[in-house]
Amino acid sequence: MKLVQSISATAFLLACSSVAFAVPQAKISALSSEAFAAPQAKIAALSSAAFAAPQAKIAALSSQHELQHSLTAIIDHRINQQLQTANVLMSTKIEQQLVQMIEL
Repeated sequence: MKLVQSISATAFLLACSSVAFAVPQAKISALSSEAFAAPQAKIAALSSAAFAAPQAKIAALSSQHELQHSLTAIIDHRINQQLQTANVLMSTKIEQQLVQMIEL
């Protein structure tokens, strides 16, 4: 009978101790995941924000560079057209002057 009581008492103590440790362990796990989840989420949000701004700036600068390149090409083309027109006009004027000089 004492053996049964001793086994029962041991089983009871084991049951109590596992319940006593199970609750704090669950609470520790919950608290630690909460404690790490918030900073992890904040770190993820901050890092994506930190990388998003430079990426947007890079895209804007790239777009600005492309625009600048296009405008430069357009300006160069128009200048070349005007120079060609000026050359044609000068050539025509020179030819006319030569013709007038020859006729005199």
